Parts: sequence; C-alpha cells; structure tokens
Amino acid sequence: MPHTLPFMHVPQAWPPRIGRLRFGLSMVATGVAVMAAMLLAMHLPSLAMTGTTVIMGVAWAATIAAMGLAGIGRLKDIGWPLWLAAGLFLPFVGLALFGCLLFVPGTPGASRHGDAPEPRIERAWARRLGTAIFASLALALAFDVLR
Repeated sequence: MPHTLPFMHVPQAWPPRIGRLRFGLSMVATGVAVMAAMLLAMHLPSLAMTGTTVIMGVAWAATIAAMGLAGIGRLKDIGWPLWLAAGLFLPFVGLALFGCLLFVPGTPGASRHGDAPEPRIERAWARRLGTAIFASLALALAFDVLR
C-alpha cells in the first residue's frame, strides 16, 4: 500500500449514499433557499441591479451544486450509473429522473459506494432539514410582509 499523508485522505464514497427521504427534502430545501434568495434580492431597495444579479447567480450556482451532489448520492444508493446525474439538468428528462430518484428504493446493504444509509440517521437529518425549511419560509414571509 502506498504511503499517503493523513490530510490527503479522500473518503471513497463521496458524496455518500442518501435515501429517498433525504434526497426529497434536500431538493425541497434547495428550492426554498432559492426562493428566499430571490425574495431577498427583490425586496432590498439598497441593492442595485448588479447586486441582485450577483445574489441570483450565487443562488443558482449553489442550486446546481446541491442538485448534482444529491443526485449523485441518490444514484449511488440505487446502483445506477453516476453519469445519469447530468440528466437532472435537462428540462423533461430531469423531471422524470427526479421522480425515479424519489420513488425507486435503494439497494439494501453495502455496495461498492459504501454502506446503506441508516434510517435512524435519515429521520434525524430530515427533522433538521424540516426546521431549516420552516425557518427559510418564515424569513421569506417576514421580508415580504415588511416590504
């Protein structure tokens, strides 16, 4: 085995396998975060058009990264080829692939991409994500009401 430095260790299965619940909630959270960023950018009068454009560009870049990583993690859990994650960004193919990723169950047990996601951890993660979604919606609503 070749010698590697400890800080150069990259986990074998990154992004990790994620279950259907975590995938669905992460997609919802990503959408809510983008909507909150859009509301924030539109309702701050001190921002010039350039500031609004920068905020929206950062929000969309983060959305693309989050969708890609979540899609890859879910494809690992199902056992499908990882290049299918590129299909998430195609108009009608992405919607069909999203439905498949949301409803097709993952492979039980360990695979070449790592251990199966534990349901207990998935539920805890879902609770935290649900809290973040609620907080984002409340923040967006507050900005809309204060406008």
